[in-house]
Amino acid sequence: MQRYTSDSGSVNGKSTRGPQSDVPDALPPPMALAAEQAVIGALLIRNDTLDQVIDFLEPEHFFDDMHGAIYRAITAAITAGTLATPITIGHLFEGTLGPDNESITAYLGSLAARAPSMRIRDTAKVIHSTATRRQ
Repeated sequence: MQRYTSDSGSVNGKSTRGPQSDVPDALPPPMALAAEQAVIGALLIRNDTLDQVIDFLEPEHFFDDMHGAIYRAITAAITAGTLATPITIGHLFEGTLGPDNESITAYLGSLAARAPSMRIRDTAKVIHSTATRRQ
């Protein structure tokens, strides 16, 4: 799974150096990776919270492409009436590694385990807001 590294200055091939990449101190584009992880984790442990975000949060709003794909899979599963858990969603991404080279199922399990007790809609709005600022 792709992750931000200060060496490359990119996540998912997207520059994190801002619009003036030739300027060494340019600011990275707006991103909210912690919010993305929190929303995914919360959805995996509380599938019933999808109705709080589905009306405005799209997979394309996620800065991390893998998070967007995971959100898309979670949304598809829940709307089809299937339980979305780290195991059921992880199975769809078999062979994909998490950021620390663990299985995607283990990565999703860690997101679910550390998902904060939160108002998911407010956290999802952070993702939406940063996506809007990137445009």
